[in-house]
Amino acid sequence: MGDSRVYLSRNRELRQLSDDHVINEGPLKHVLSRAIGLTPEIEPHCFEIQLADGDVALLCTDGVSSVLDDEAIGSHLGKRCAARTIVASARKKATPELLDDMSAIVLDIAEKGKLKAVSELPLVIPATLRKGDVIDGLTLLKRFQYSDRVWLADRDGQRFALKFAPLEARNNQAVLDGFIKETWNASRLNAEFFPKSFIPVNCTTRCYAMEFIEAPSLEKSHIPGGSQHKA
Repeated sequence: MGDSRVYLSRNRELRQLSDDHVINEGPLKHVLSRAIGLTPEIEPHCFEIQLADGDVALLCTDGVSSVLDDEAIGSHLGKRCAARTIVASARKKATPELLDDMSAIVLDIAEKGKLKAVSELPLVIPATLRKGDVIDGLTLLKRFQYSDRVWLADRDGQRFALKFAPLEARNNQAVLDGFIKETWNASRLNAEFFPKSFIPVNCTTRCYAMEFIEAPSLEKSHIPGGSQHKA
């Protein structure tokens, strides 16, 4: 509802998926006809579309869509431009009377179906975990404090943090879905400032591993020149 827009670019062809809920006539031009707070009850506009590999979607405020026409937006999405580039282009083109909130989000669908494939794997959620257990090639060394579902593990002399799905995930689909999404999000992050995470190759257990980084405890660390305190 409202006048923010959702676009889809497929094979460099642009399509607007959302409706503009504005009166857009005479002196009421650009006045919202449907928005939160206008009436006690509101019927939102809903739509569904099957995504495909290579699709690019854009969600933007009218501050962007009122300045950039379909040709300009289609050109940006066809080049797979970032949201920052699209907003900067709109701001550069906007006249003083058209300056408005300019916000945008770009979703680049590189490859669909991976999360579903991970969720459908017949993986075991172990009830108990013990020191010395070998799980998908990693040997459990010791559990982390306060949790028996996160363990320090070793593989070929390299240590990892190994996290297992909660026991509740056995019978609670919402808990299982939450852990699957957590695994997916952690394993697809690729940045130097974030620990590397991965799902073990040919895994049989619902878990994921994270690079273990050795660091001093807060109890042993202190600020140079300052005093040391214990909690």
